[in-house]
Amino acid sequence: ISILIATPGRLLDHLKHTSSFLYKNLRWLIFDEAD
Repeated sequence: ISILIATPGRLLDHLKHTSSFLYKNLRWLIFDEAD
């Protein structure tokens, strides 16, 4: 993954429950939380 755009809650869900979710080579992380 080079660029990841996610809401904080969805990212946390993936970090906890998706074993194949690899962020070792992540270069950019963009949080988007709509109100």
